[in-house]
Amino acid sequence: MKGLSKKQYRLIHASLARIYEKVGSQDDALSEKIFSAMRLVDRRVTDIEEVQE
Repeated sequence: MKGLSKKQYRLIHASLARIYEKVGSQDDALSEKIFSAMRLVDRRVTDIEEVQE
């Protein structure tokens, strides 16, 4: 089974960023979880870039 592509991870990150902006400071716990997910996606993209080099 093949994993997601770098482009797909970037789309996920962009979607999470939009949600993060909409949630804002209304719900700190949710904002932290969304931000954490964005960091995980960033790490995965970095891993993909390192493998491609």
